[in-house]
Amino acid sequence: MDKSFYVKMFWIFIILTLVGCFLKLPVGTFLSLFMATLYLTKLLNV
Repeated sequence: MDKSFYVKMFWIFIILTLVGCFLKLPVGTFLSLFMATLYLTKLLNV
């Protein structure tokens, strides 16, 4: 886990937040999207 990983996560979070607000998604949907993204990046990094 290097610093760039966290920076990437931060930007993904920001983008997903903006998309979620734009589409007026419920927070639950948005959180599960974020968790899925986190999980996928972890899988790809291994």
